[in-house]
Amino acid sequence: MLRKLLAAFVLTAAASPAAMAQMYNMQPIQIPQPQPAVAPLHCGDFERHTDGTWSPLHPVVIPTRNGPVPVKAGALLQVGTPVSGTDVAATLNRECMG
Repeated sequence: MLRKLLAAFVLTAAASPAAMAQMYNMQPIQIPQPQPAVAPLHCGDFERHTDGTWSPLHPVVIPTRNGPVPVKAGALLQVGTPVSGTDVAATLNRECMG
């Protein structure tokens, strides 16, 4: 009797979480990840360098099509090098150089 109980315990403990969820008809819980607050960006938040790159003057959160991306002060943003799918430097050229 003790061997059967021990065997049942070992089999239950060895079951994967997915198998356990299926056995008990449990649904996984989705925990939302906090998103950084996105403030509107202004041309004055960035410095344009002589080589055409841009740098934030302070930490910023850049809205991209893949979600907000935090960028440290002084990071180099270069035309043709997208940040999470968005060419931020090209956008700054378009919006701030006019």
